[in-house]
Amino acid sequence: MAVANLWGMFMIVGFMGVGLVNIPRKIWMRSNIELEILEVEARASELKDRYHDTEAKISEYIQEFERFSLRAHPTDPEYPYCVIIKQENHETINKYGRCASMGRNEWVESSGQNYHSHPQSRDDKAISKNLTKLAKIRSKLVYRKLKLKYLTRAIKENTNAALLLQDIRESKQNNLRYVQSSVPFIARWPMWRRKATFFWYLYIRTYLYKIASVFLGLLGVLILQSEFIFTISPDFTFISLLFNNVFTTDYFVIELLSVGLVLYMCISIYLSVTNLKLFGIKSLRHAHSTTTGALVICGSQLCRLLIPLCYNFLAISNINEGTGFLAIMGKINAVPILGIAINQYIPFIVLLPAILTYTRAYGRIASLFKPDVDRRPDLSLLSQPSESVYEGRILISRQRAALERGQEPIV
Repeated sequence: MAVANLWGMFMIVGFMGVGLVNIPRKIWMRSNIELEILEVEARASELKDRYHDTEAKISEYIQEFERFSLRAHPTDPEYPYCVIIKQENHETINKYGRCASMGRNEWVESSGQNYHSHPQSRDDKAISKNLTKLAKIRSKLVYRKLKLKYLTRAIKENTNAALLLQDIRESKQNNLRYVQSSVPFIARWPMWRRKATFFWYLYIRTYLYKIASVFLGLLGVLILQSEFIFTISPDFTFISLLFNNVFTTDYFVIELLSVGLVLYMCISIYLSVTNLKLFGIKSLRHAHSTTTGALVICGSQLCRLLIPLCYNFLAISNINEGTGFLAIMGKINAVPILGIAINQYIPFIVLLPAILTYTRAYGRIASLFKPDVDRRPDLSLLSQPSESVYEGRILISRQRAALERGQEPIV
């Protein structure tokens, strides 16, 4: 328990402050339509690169499978599994495989392999090794195909968002009160929807996002102040003052605030870790595009985080007894250093990552070692867009031209 608590506190100290700063900042940026256009244009370039990289990986795995399957004889133990993989990836093999575009003999000769047309005697170790290799190839193909499916959908959604935002901006510049567009899927909208979309993006959503950003920013300050002051005086943290002086008897409000604060702290940590792609944690994707491995990893990390996070929350709330959590889990004081000291002194450091994130120090340090590092769009990019923004703008203009001609979007 003490070691698990140490890991959880490391996650809280290292990543919660980053999320508490980044989440309100991203929401505030989305309230500005110019910044959002820059963001979707930059994302278009990034998605295109990831799409082609994924295609290259799929082609590599398919060719590896073809080299393997051409060696397999119908009497080999591996042959039935090759047939299964072929059936599962029939369309993928036809699209990316070299054997699909070349004759079998030509493919065999070009690969330089000595394929046998009759069974060969092999020991169980060699068979087991081949079956393990087949399983790995199949697993890689499943993951990459799922990723390609997700990227295809993400490119379409990002393109549609970019086209809509560009048309809204142009309509505003033309002093119109509705969305005017040459793109078929927007032009077919009824007039009431085009007017509603125009007012939503330029007025209603702008104020809602700003209000949400300010609220979450204040919530982040409340949490950071509580983590910082807890080491000095637990009685004067904001959360402690709320629970012990303001809502002393209203248990429904206390439970509601507790669930909301712990959930926001957990989301802040999760988003920070997934953005950095650390510890094998990958983002959860919609429309059944998340792999089973990513689900298991996210679930296991969440389970490892929740208990230390709850201990930390109870500590900054200055609640040391009388809760169901402490009644079941007990006080974490069995190991002096990993128990009490970790929970008491480490939260003091959580302010440092938050300050570095707020001042964008990480982006500045990274740009010294890697000049092509692309930071998130900010107000300075309105006058000097990055190279990825220009590339994405060209890609979106090509998509617009294709849609206006009635063609399928270009990936």
